Amino acid sequence: MDYTFTEIFDIPVLTRLCESFTKINGTVTALLDLEGNVHIATGWQDICTKFHRIHPKTSRRCTESDTILAVQLEKGLKYNIYNCENGLVDIAVPVYVNGKHLGNFFTGQFFFEKPNIKLFKEQARQFNFDEDAYLDALSRVPTFDEESIKKTMNFLVELAQLIGEMGMDNLNKLRAEEERRHKAEDQITRLGRTIESSLNEIYMFEAESFNFILVNKGARENLGYTMEELKKLTLPDIKPEFTKEKFKELTKPLLDKKKDLLRFQTILKRKNGSTYDVEVNIQLMSTENPPLYLAIIQDITERKIAEKKLEGLNLFLETKVKEETNKRLQKEQLLFQQSKMAAMGEMVAAIAHQWRQPLNLLGLSIQNLEDTYEYGELTQESLSQTVSELMNTIQFMSSTIDDFRNFFKPTNEKVSFILDDLIQQSIKLTKAQLGVHFIELFYVNKVNFDKSIIGYPNELKQVLLNLISNAKDAIIAKGSNFKGVINVTNFIEDSKHIVTIEDNGGGIDENILDRIFEPFFTTKLNQEGTGIGLYMSKMIIEEHMYGKLNVANSTNGAMFTIVLNNN
Repeated sequence: MDYTFTEIFDIPVLTRLCESFTKINGTVTALLDLEGNVHIATGWQDICTKFHRIHPKTSRRCTESDTILAVQLEKGLKYNIYNCENGLVDIAVPVYVNGKHLGNFFTGQFFFEKPNIKLFKEQARQFNFDEDAYLDALSRVPTFDEESIKKTMNFLVELAQLIGEMGMDNLNKLRAEEERRHKAEDQITRLGRTIESSLNEIYMFEAESFNFILVNKGARENLGYTMEELKKLTLPDIKPEFTKEKFKELTKPLLDKKKDLLRFQTILKRKNGSTYDVEVNIQLMSTENPPLYLAIIQDITERKIAEKKLEGLNLFLETKVKEETNKRLQKEQLLFQQSKMAAMGEMVAAIAHQWRQPLNLLGLSIQNLEDTYEYGELTQESLSQTVSELMNTIQFMSSTIDDFRNFFKPTNEKVSFILDDLIQQSIKLTKAQLGVHFIELFYVNKVNFDKSIIGYPNELKQVLLNLISNAKDAIIAKGSNFKGVINVTNFIEDSKHIVTIEDNGGGIDENILDRIFEPFFTTKLNQEGTGIGLYMSKMIIEEHMYGKLNVANSTNGAMFTIVLNNN
């Protein structure tokens, strides 16, 4: 791109520089382009400004003088001295920018020797100048010797070079600015192409009137309008859910600068009256005048269809999950009942053992009472004593019935209970059975205060009875002469209640250790086991009471560990 003389050179700055130079030594300065246009003029003599450059013929001589100087400078001279046809001396210094001759820096309007007054009087008469005023202006024209002019010219040559360098700096800036502008224009062009070809719908509209400024191709094709038609519409015309007032209320946070971006879903109305679902991302372009909204809109019709299908699928899956959950719960309930029935069998056997001795005692007491009566030894005192002993025995048997009845009583809600009390009740229910097989049970309670927990006490009691019963069966399998021992320990560790049941029955085969909690898996022979006791025990502890039930082999047998939270 070609730049003008005034674009390349900072004329106001150079004018101030030349004016300062003129004030210092009175030297005339001028900066002209190659067409002869004067851009700077300082210190010019009145004889030139009021006479020579006013009259057409003398002015033409000035222009011819400037042109001759410029032509001679093109020959590569540093400067050129020329006697103009109007009688004064002019000097020109070329100004180059990047090696190109763009203008000339002039000085002059002086004499090397005293002027010929007769010649200038003749010029006054020839061109009809006021002779007195003309000669008065002539008297103010300075006279310099050639040596002082040479010194001045050395400075002016350097000044011309400085002007050229300043012009080069400006030219580089102009070129850089032009390149930046071209890049910006190119980016704008590419951005425009990107916006126009975007698959998303892009809208620009005025923030106050909602008049459309720009609507890209994707939006126009989806709506069915031309740009000319859209310019006659406003935003509410294609958004049936919004009035102007409602949309202004929605976008108020953008105008108040409380938000930078708004995202919402709505519907757009096509030219043919049909509608489609969209997701809108809108922001305010407050730097524009007037302010504009930029909206990027995505057609989400397919997404909405997919969401509806997904909702239907989720509803179907939710129904299936409920059905399967109910089936699982029913299965668990059946297993629980089976486990309960198996426990009931154990309890009936325990009742039999618990009642055997009291029943024998009742039989002996009744026989003794009858013999005493026959032999006439029955007294009021002996009768009362016998009745008291019989009542104590019956009370013990009744208490046993209550214990077993409480065990089978369902617990529908979580309650607070003392774990130590529950363990002792469970041990009491099994002690008679263990005694028949000469199995000793030792209980150690390391919790030295009554700390209650929340849960299902009867279900936990069922777990304890099942674990003790399994320990008993493992010991019995060792033979009648084997001295069996079961150790039950209750303690607190890391704020958790822990109960361990450990036996000396030899432990569990390591190959099946990780399977013993599976449903219907049993190690007992001859159909003695159902395979649901340990499965239900783990379910009760981990799913009903949110604890843990683990098993490991100890030195002499198996050890089951129950871990319960305080709450």
